[in-house]
Amino acid sequence: MTDLPEASPAIRAEILDWLDRFAACVRAVDYKAAYPFWHENALAFGTHKRVLEGLWDWRDRQ
Repeated sequence: MTDLPEASPAIRAEILDWLDRFAACVRAVDYKAAYPFWHENALAFGTHKRVLEGLWDWRDRQ
């Protein structure tokens, strides 16, 4: 098995920034501020749920 490639320093910094901003929303339980992190057509599913299509259906059926 080969090692995974490493991201460039610029991409790594961008990803870490994204994670920091998302984590701040999670810690603050600020769902509205977290909406821009999710694509409008996101799919969500779970063990006891059907597949939910779209961010708003996912939000409304939590």
